[in-house]
Amino acid sequence: MTTITVTAGDSADAMEKVLAQLGPDAYILESRSDGNRFHIRATDDPSTSAPKPVSGGVHALQGKKQQRNAALHEAMYEPLGTTARR
Repeated sequence: MTTITVTAGDSADAMEKVLAQLGPDAYILESRSDGNRFHIRATDDPSTSAPKPVSGGVHALQGKKQQRNAALHEAMYEPLGTTARR
């Protein structure tokens, strides 16, 4: 297993470096830009590229999002509703 981090002036140059070092079957683990340079962390090991599953999966995340949205809605509109009734 090889994991590398390359830095270049833009994403295309960074990808060329990844391709040269790891070949066409490389897996991108992370990419970011700091404004002046582009950084890519990549590996040739497919087992490190898959994200770990979230406990409860997508449904748990959707439930949390719905709860957050309901709380935001209540916080935003409840004061208006009580004021309008007076």
